[in-house]
Amino acid sequence: IGSILLAIVGVMMFSIPSGLDIQSLTVYYIVILFAFSIVQTFFTIPWISLNSVLTPNDNQRNLLLSSRQLGGFVAVYGVNLFLMKLLAKFGGGADAWQKVAILISTVILVCGVLCANGARRVDYKDSIPTPAKINFREQLKLIYANRAVITSSLINGLINLSSGIATSLNIYFLRIVLGSTHPISITAMTGMICSFVFIPLVPRMIRGFSKLKVLVAGCLLNVLPCVVCFLFSKQLLAGDFATNSGLMFLYIGIVTIGNLGFTLANAATLSLAVDVIDYTELRFGAPQPGFISAATSFLKKVCTSFSTLIVGAALAAVGYVKDAPITPEIQQTVLNLRVFAPLAILVVTLIVIRCYPITKSYAIEMRKQLAEKRASQ
Repeated sequence: IGSILLAIVGVMMFSIPSGLDIQSLTVYYIVILFAFSIVQTFFTIPWISLNSVLTPNDNQRNLLLSSRQLGGFVAVYGVNLFLMKLLAKFGGGADAWQKVAILISTVILVCGVLCANGARRVDYKDSIPTPAKINFREQLKLIYANRAVITSSLINGLINLSSGIATSLNIYFLRIVLGSTHPISITAMTGMICSFVFIPLVPRMIRGFSKLKVLVAGCLLNVLPCVVCFLFSKQLLAGDFATNSGLMFLYIGIVTIGNLGFTLANAATLSLAVDVIDYTELRFGAPQPGFISAATSFLKKVCTSFSTLIVGAALAAVGYVKDAPITPEIQQTVLNLRVFAPLAILVVTLIVIRCYPITKSYAIEMRKQLAEKRASQ
């Protein structure tokens, strides 16, 4: 059902109703974006929760998470790689965007239906114990008392906030600061290659170094482009990028490393859910994968929404208007956002990681206790 609704709303997002004035169009798109957020959640939460149904084994769940992430990155980088070419092939303009939206929504629908059909063999009523129904007040208490849920959700939200700001700012940064959008397709290709190479290695890296160490390493790599942009800020603002092939290759390289960092950080963050589910079952009597997925998705959505709000508000504050002349103040604002916003988020993320209660040694002890508890029931 979520696949069907997501495909429909996805097309409606890129369809412009005729005969509406600007106020009516604004209302239309507010409603459609609101609907998109709801149906995306409707689709995502059960899809994420399937991990707990497909296997009880921790390592296999990590493999499933890595497989899911690999498919996701291929899709994201594939869109980045072919989007501009598809728009040009369809003639450009609003009609071209609508045709691309129909194409992508069709892929969403097909993949969603295939996923649901493939999981029916193991996902059925009472395939895992259903937790006892609790009221809203008790559910809130469970949130406040479960430090693992709070911290893992915050980590996921903060990583997506940083990524969301970078994504929202990317086209502005390339066009306004660097003066060239050519790196889009190149970084998409290098990002896809990195995903194919490194995501299958993530489960082994997690087993060897622990999830938190992989997470911290990924976060540090993810902000490398910010540091390099800060060091070369004068050259970037002087407009040397468009004519300096060395700076061009440097930017492509650091963005590729940054994408690799996000890949590692995101994979490690997703794998925390496996531990959090077991932690919740041990401490609170039931695994509640749906509840944990909902909490994680909620904070991810909130943070992603704030990322676009931050970028839009900052650009509006310095008078940015589409197709208007670019002032030095606008250039400086875009560069500052690209540099300092992810670095500030990194500091907060590292603090939250320190508060996460499940270390590698505790996870081993936790599953030992959980196995004894299950055997005694």
